[in-house]
Amino acid sequence: MLGDSITEQGPWESSFPDHSISNRGYAGFTTAQLVDVASEVAAQRPRAVYVLTGTNDIRDGRPPSWTVRHLTTILDEFASTAPDTTIIIQTILPRAVGGDEVRATNVGISRLAASRGVDVLDLHTGFDDGNGTLRPSDTDDGIHLTAVGNAVWADLLRDDFERR
Repeated sequence: MLGDSITEQGPWESSFPDHSISNRGYAGFTTAQLVDVASEVAAQRPRAVYVLTGTNDIRDGRPPSWTVRHLTTILDEFASTAPDTTIIIQTILPRAVGGDEVRATNVGISRLAASRGVDVLDLHTGFDDGNGTLRPSDTDDGIHLTAVGNAVWADLLRDDFERR
């Protein structure tokens, strides 16, 4: 798992006791800051990496192209260092502030993934309350997930794991 605080706060060991999951989530990290972390992760040649990044880019007023550019660098690193690693990019979760930017960035993420043959796990759709924000049961602050939200995410991941 590679990402920001949303990833960092995920209950990976308890949700997936039969899987060896490394949590490389870092509070406050932007997509650009994850580039170096991605290099470290790629050097370990994991079987799969689930990437969730971009919400802090939006926080910082970065355009979708900025997020896509740094995700491209991350994908390039895995392609050169760990070409057998399966990469799954997760879309940015809905949020009350910056919803239009989230949707625009998710379009860019999906286009990048399609151009590279990388799978996308659509978290945005899985968490959207119908108004472009997280459901109240899934968040306390509009960005980070509650235990209920993390359970929903774990279920989405479990379904994805089973397909691989």
